[in-house]
Amino acid sequence: MAGIGFALRRLTQRDDLLGLIQAYAHSALASTGPWLFTILCLAGINFFAGLDLAPADLATFRLIIMYNF
Repeated sequence: MAGIGFALRRLTQRDDLLGLIQAYAHSALASTGPWLFTILCLAGINFFAGLDLAPADLATFRLIIMYNF
């Protein structure tokens, strides 16, 4: 996340509304990107592992992940 402030400052100092909108969108993606990536990976693991694992094992995996968060 180092240097994100420089990019956001450059976008907000432009004299148009599009720069401000881009700055807000960029900051939203930078702050929620890791969380969204984690959710998508967990959904993929649950989907693909659900084919091979027992439901109790999958529930235990989800429980461990939720506890860690």
